[in-house]
Amino acid sequence: MNEISQAELMQGEVVEQEEQGLENQLAAVGVNTVKDANELVINDAASHKLAADFLIEIKKRMKAVTDYWKEPKEAAKAAHQKIVNLEKAMMNPLSDAEATIKQKMVAYQAAAEKARKAAEAEAARLQREERERMLAQAVKAEAAGDTVGAEVNLAMAAIVEDMAPPIVAAAPKVDGISTRKVWKARVIDPMLVPIMANGFEIRPVDMKMLQSIATTGKGKVSIPGVEFYEDTVLAVRG
Repeated sequence: MNEISQAELMQGEVVEQEEQGLENQLAAVGVNTVKDANELVINDAASHKLAADFLIEIKKRMKAVTDYWKEPKEAAKAAHQKIVNLEKAMMNPLSDAEATIKQKMVAYQAAAEKARKAAEAEAARLQREERERMLAQAVKAEAAGDTVGAEVNLAMAAIVEDMAPPIVAAAPKVDGISTRKVWKARVIDPMLVPIMANGFEIRPVDMKMLQSIATTGKGKVSIPGVEFYEDTVLAVRG
Protein backbone atom coordinates (compact mmCIF):
# COMPACT_ATOMS: atom_id res chain seq x y z
CA MET A 1 0.00 0.00 0.00
CA ASN A 2 2.88 2.31 0.87
CA GLU A 3 4.64 1.42 -2.39
CA ILE A 4 1.56 2.38 -4.41
CA SER A 5 1.22 5.67 -2.56
CA GLN A 6 4.91 6.43 -3.15
CA ALA A 7 4.53 5.63 -6.85
CA GLU A 8 1.52 7.88 -7.15
CA LEU A 9 3.41 10.64 -5.39
CA MET A 10 6.35 10.31 -7.75
CA GLN A 11 4.02 10.32 -10.75
CA GLY A 12 2.37 13.49 -9.51
CA GLU A 13 5.75 15.16 -9.12
CA VAL A 14 6.67 14.18 -12.68
CA VAL A 15 3.42 15.65 -14.05
CA GLU A 16 4.01 18.85 -12.09
CA GLN A 17 7.55 19.12 -13.42
CA GLU A 18 6.32 18.53 -16.97
CA GLU A 19 3.66 21.22 -16.61
CA GLN A 20 6.19 23.63 -15.15
CA GLY A 21 8.53 22.83 -18.03
CA LEU A 22 5.79 23.52 -20.59
CA GLU A 23 4.93 26.78 -18.87
CA ASN A 24 8.56 27.89 -19.03
CA GLN A 25 8.70 26.89 -22.70
CA LEU A 26 5.61 28.91 -23.55
CA ALA A 27 6.99 31.92 -21.68
CA ALA A 28 10.29 31.60 -23.55
CA VAL A 29 8.44 31.34 -26.86
CA GLY A 30 6.67 34.61 -26.07
CA VAL A 31 9.94 36.40 -25.34
CA ASN A 32 11.55 35.05 -28.52
CA THR A 33 8.49 35.96 -30.58
CA VAL A 34 8.75 39.59 -29.48
CA LYS A 35 12.47 39.56 -30.33
CA ASP A 36 11.80 38.12 -33.79
CA ALA A 37 8.99 40.61 -34.42
CA ASN A 38 11.23 43.54 -33.52
CA GLU A 39 13.98 42.28 -35.82
CA LEU A 40 11.62 41.61 -38.72
CA VAL A 41 12.09 43.90 -41.72
CA ILE A 42 9.52 44.04 -44.52
CA ASN A 43 10.97 45.55 -47.66
CA ASP A 44 9.84 43.29 -50.49
CA ALA A 45 7.18 40.76 -51.45
CA ALA A 46 9.14 37.85 -50.06
CA SER A 47 9.61 39.44 -46.64
CA HIS A 48 5.95 40.50 -46.68
CA LYS A 49 4.97 36.84 -47.26
CA LEU A 50 7.35 35.81 -44.47
CA ALA A 51 5.67 38.29 -42.14
CA ALA A 52 2.24 36.89 -43.04
CA ASP A 53 3.42 33.36 -42.26
CA PHE A 54 4.88 34.62 -38.99
CA LEU A 55 1.50 36.12 -38.03
CA ILE A 56 -0.16 32.77 -38.64
CA GLU A 57 2.47 31.09 -36.48
CA ILE A 58 1.88 33.67 -33.71
CA LYS A 59 -1.81 32.80 -33.78
CA LYS A 60 -0.89 29.16 -33.23
CA ARG A 61 1.37 30.13 -30.32
CA MET A 62 -1.43 32.22 -28.82
CA LYS A 63 -3.76 29.23 -29.04
CA ALA A 64 -1.16 27.09 -27.27
CA VAL A 65 -1.03 29.58 -24.42
CA THR A 66 -4.83 29.73 -24.24
CA ASP A 67 -5.10 25.95 -24.23
CA TYR A 68 -2.47 25.69 -21.49
CA TRP A 69 -4.31 28.02 -19.13
CA LYS A 70 -7.84 26.91 -20.02
CA GLU A 71 -8.13 24.15 -17.43
CA PRO A 72 -6.55 26.11 -14.53
CA LYS A 73 -8.75 29.11 -15.34
CA GLU A 74 -11.89 26.96 -15.38
CA ALA A 75 -10.89 25.33 -12.09
CA ALA A 76 -10.15 28.73 -10.53
CA LYS A 77 -13.46 30.08 -11.82
CA ALA A 78 -15.35 27.12 -10.37
CA ALA A 79 -13.56 27.50 -7.03
CA HIS A 80 -14.27 31.23 -6.99
CA GLN A 81 -17.93 30.67 -7.83
CA LYS A 82 -18.20 28.09 -5.05
CA ILE A 83 -16.81 30.59 -2.54
CA VAL A 84 -19.14 33.30 -3.85
CA ASN A 85 -22.12 30.96 -3.46
CA LEU A 86 -21.11 30.04 0.10
CA GLU A 87 -20.64 33.69 0.99
CA LYS A 88 -24.00 34.57 -0.56
CA ALA A 89 -25.73 31.77 1.34
CA MET A 90 -24.36 33.15 4.60
CA MET A 91 -25.01 36.78 3.70
CA ASN A 92 -28.58 36.48 2.38
CA PRO A 93 -30.25 35.84 5.78
CA LEU A 94 -28.34 38.76 7.29
CA SER A 95 -29.31 41.03 4.40
CA ASP A 96 -32.94 39.95 4.70
CA ALA A 97 -32.92 40.64 8.44
CA GLU A 98 -31.29 44.02 7.86
CA ALA A 99 -33.89 44.96 5.24
CA THR A 100 -36.74 43.86 7.52
CA ILE A 101 -35.52 45.91 10.47
CA LYS A 102 -34.84 48.96 8.30
CA GLN A 103 -38.34 48.71 6.85
CA LYS A 104 -39.86 48.55 10.31
CA MET A 105 -37.76 51.45 11.60
CA VAL A 106 -38.65 53.62 8.63
CA ALA A 107 -42.34 52.77 9.07
CA TYR A 108 -42.14 53.68 12.76
CA GLN A 109 -40.36 56.96 12.01
CA ALA A 110 -42.95 57.83 9.37
CA ALA A 111 -45.80 57.05 11.77
CA ALA A 112 -44.12 59.02 14.58
CA GLU A 113 -43.58 62.00 12.29
CA LYS A 114 -47.18 61.85 11.12
CA ALA A 115 -48.40 61.74 14.74
CA ARG A 116 -46.08 64.62 15.65
CA LYS A 117 -47.40 66.82 12.86
CA ALA A 118 -50.98 65.90 13.76
CA ALA A 119 -50.37 66.79 17.42
CA GLU A 120 -48.80 70.11 16.48
CA ALA A 121 -51.69 70.88 14.13
CA GLU A 122 -54.19 70.04 16.89
CA ALA A 123 -52.35 72.21 19.41
CA ALA A 124 -52.31 75.10 16.93
CA ARG A 125 -56.04 74.63 16.31
CA LEU A 126 -56.81 74.73 20.03
CA GLN A 127 -54.65 77.84 20.42
CA ARG A 128 -56.46 79.51 17.55
CA GLU A 129 -59.87 78.57 18.96
CA GLU A 130 -58.88 79.93 22.39
CA ARG A 131 -57.84 83.24 20.83
CA GLU A 132 -61.10 83.47 18.90
CA ARG A 133 -63.08 82.66 22.06
CA MET A 134 -61.35 85.47 23.97
CA LEU A 135 -61.97 87.89 21.13
CA ALA A 136 -65.63 86.90 21.16
CA GLN A 137 -65.72 87.46 24.95
CA ALA A 138 -64.18 90.88 24.42
CA VAL A 139 -66.85 91.76 21.88
CA LYS A 140 -69.60 90.66 24.29
CA ALA A 141 -68.07 92.60 27.17
CA GLU A 142 -67.78 95.69 25.01
CA ALA A 143 -71.42 95.36 23.96
CA ALA A 144 -72.45 95.00 27.59
CA GLY A 145 -70.52 98.14 28.53
CA ASP A 146 -67.87 96.17 30.41
CA THR A 147 -64.82 97.99 29.07
CA VAL A 148 -62.50 96.46 31.65
CA GLY A 149 -63.60 92.93 30.75
CA ALA A 150 -63.24 93.74 27.07
CA GLU A 151 -59.69 94.99 27.57
CA VAL A 152 -58.76 91.96 29.65
CA ASN A 153 -60.03 89.54 27.01
CA LEU A 154 -58.30 91.48 24.23
CA ALA A 155 -55.04 91.38 26.18
CA MET A 156 -55.38 87.66 26.83
CA ALA A 157 -56.18 87.05 23.13
CA ALA A 158 -53.04 88.95 22.16
CA ILE A 159 -50.99 86.87 24.62
CA VAL A 160 -52.37 83.63 23.17
CA GLU A 161 -51.66 84.84 19.62
CA ASP A 162 -48.05 85.70 20.48
CA MET A 163 -47.43 82.35 22.14
CA ALA A 164 -45.20 80.02 20.13
CA PRO A 165 -47.05 76.92 19.01
CA PRO A 166 -46.16 73.89 21.13
CA ILE A 167 -43.52 71.58 19.69
CA VAL A 168 -44.15 67.87 19.92
CA ALA A 169 -41.01 65.71 20.26
CA ALA A 170 -40.05 63.71 17.20
CA ALA A 171 -38.97 60.07 17.15
CA PRO A 172 -35.85 59.60 19.30
CA LYS A 173 -32.50 59.50 17.50
CA VAL A 174 -30.17 56.55 17.95
CA ASP A 175 -26.39 56.75 17.74
CA GLY A 176 -25.08 55.16 14.58
CA ILE A 177 -28.40 55.42 12.76
CA SER A 178 -29.21 58.23 10.35
CA THR A 179 -31.89 58.86 7.77
CA ARG A 180 -31.96 61.03 4.69
CA LYS A 181 -34.39 61.87 1.93
CA VAL A 182 -33.65 60.66 -1.57
CA TRP A 183 -35.52 61.09 -4.82
CA LYS A 184 -36.11 57.94 -6.87
CA ALA A 185 -37.76 57.18 -10.17
CA ARG A 186 -39.75 54.36 -11.65
CA VAL A 187 -41.04 53.83 -15.15
CA ILE A 188 -44.80 53.98 -15.45
CA ASP A 189 -45.03 53.69 -19.25
CA PRO A 190 -41.81 52.80 -21.11
CA MET A 191 -43.32 53.91 -24.42
CA LEU A 192 -43.57 57.50 -23.18
CA VAL A 193 -39.92 57.75 -22.09
CA PRO A 194 -38.10 60.16 -24.48
CA ILE A 195 -34.58 59.70 -25.80
CA MET A 196 -33.39 62.99 -24.27
CA ALA A 197 -34.52 64.77 -21.11
CA ASN A 198 -32.93 67.86 -19.53
CA GLY A 199 -29.93 67.48 -21.78
CA PHE A 200 -29.28 63.88 -20.75
CA GLU A 201 -29.59 60.79 -22.92
CA ILE A 202 -31.84 58.36 -21.09
CA ARG A 203 -32.09 55.68 -23.71
CA PRO A 204 -28.98 53.60 -24.61
CA VAL A 205 -27.44 54.03 -28.07
CA ASP A 206 -27.75 50.81 -30.05
CA MET A 207 -24.17 50.38 -31.31
CA LYS A 208 -24.97 47.04 -32.96
CA MET A 209 -27.61 48.74 -35.10
CA LEU A 210 -25.23 51.59 -36.00
CA GLN A 211 -22.58 49.06 -37.00
CA SER A 212 -25.12 47.27 -39.19
CA ILE A 213 -25.98 50.57 -40.87
CA ALA A 214 -22.27 51.27 -41.42
CA THR A 215 -21.81 47.85 -43.04
CA THR A 216 -24.78 48.10 -45.35
CA GLY A 217 -24.66 51.85 -46.03
CA LYS A 218 -20.92 52.02 -46.77
CA GLY A 219 -20.74 55.72 -45.89
CA LYS A 220 -23.82 56.75 -47.86
CA VAL A 221 -26.02 57.12 -44.77
CA SER A 222 -25.91 60.24 -42.57
CA ILE A 223 -27.09 60.29 -38.96
CA PRO A 224 -26.68 63.36 -36.73
CA GLY A 225 -24.05 62.81 -34.10
CA VAL A 226 -22.65 59.69 -35.81
CA GLU A 227 -19.56 59.40 -37.99
CA PHE A 228 -19.27 56.55 -40.46
CA TYR A 229 -15.69 55.90 -41.58
CA GLU A 230 -13.75 53.27 -43.46
CA ASP A 231 -11.07 51.48 -41.49
CA THR A 232 -8.46 48.87 -42.41
CA VAL A 233 -8.54 45.66 -40.42
CA LEU A 234 -5.89 42.95 -40.69
CA ALA A 235 -7.34 39.46 -40.19
CA VAL A 236 -5.19 36.44 -39.40
CA ARG A 237 -6.25 32.86 -40.00
CA GLY A 238 -5.22 30.40 -37.30
